[in-house]
Amino acid sequence: MLRILFATSTIALMSTSAALAQQEEMTLAFDEAEIAEECLNDLMVFSQQVAEEGYWFSGFRAGWGWRGYGTTPGVASEPVPAPDSVPPVPDPEATVPWAAIGWQAAPGHELRSLQNAAVTLARRGDAEGCELVSQRLQMIYNGYVEELQEAGVQPGDVVAWREQQIVSAIPVDELGQMLSIDWVTGTDLRNLEDEQLGSIEDGVMGPEGDELAYAIVGQGGFLGFQQDHVAVPWDMLLVTPGVETFILDVPEDAIENAPRLDPERREVTAEMADEIEGYWQQYRED
Repeated sequence: MLRILFATSTIALMSTSAALAQQEEMTLAFDEAEIAEECLNDLMVFSQQVAEEGYWFSGFRAGWGWRGYGTTPGVASEPVPAPDSVPPVPDPEATVPWAAIGWQAAPGHELRSLQNAAVTLARRGDAEGCELVSQRLQMIYNGYVEELQEAGVQPGDVVAWREQQIVSAIPVDELGQMLSIDWVTGTDLRNLEDEQLGSIEDGVMGPEGDELAYAIVGQGGFLGFQQDHVAVPWDMLLVTPGVETFILDVPEDAIENAPRLDPERREVTAEMADEIEGYWQQYRED
């Protein structure tokens, strides 16, 4: 019996070793693969198309600005009670351009997931895989646009509604609810003039570990690829009632001139915190 167990264990170890060796070879192959530049360029063109068409899918926040609304075009019905872990659904009398569409998942989250998958494949040199996901991404995006158009929603309606929400933005510290970083990631960061400053890509906890100290903002580039990242003090942010976007009351070039984080680690050290705080102090209210 012992010999059988030993032999079985040996075979298992050999299989595991072979699998690890194969995985290591694949990892080395991925590391040495050339980036699928053409597919990445196509993805960046697609990203620009989405921005220019102006339907603002990053503002369709799952569980916030659209879930729980009824079928009357443009008018929200009684909201579904929100769990304690997320902010309440906005005022049921508020008007949202996409209220008549019964999406069961946030388009922005879905599109972003596909974009991330395509970028990952491109960075690993898998041009065929990247192109396949990119095609599906375009198809799904077109489907969402068609649904909005059939409901009579135009980009101008979305922009007008977003600007109305920006006027109603409150300091994030006054929101009165906990925020999950999973919900925050990918949210637009704009200023009071509705100029896009970037997007929230991550958060940094304070030294006590009990609250967010900084929002990590991605600026330029595409989904972490060739992006610059800066840290913005969390307490400087405003947020719209439905948490569709975050607001920073600064001019457009403030993010461009802010101290850059290490592109590989994106961490905020104690020394960097002093530099970051010193930079943003000029934009704080007296």
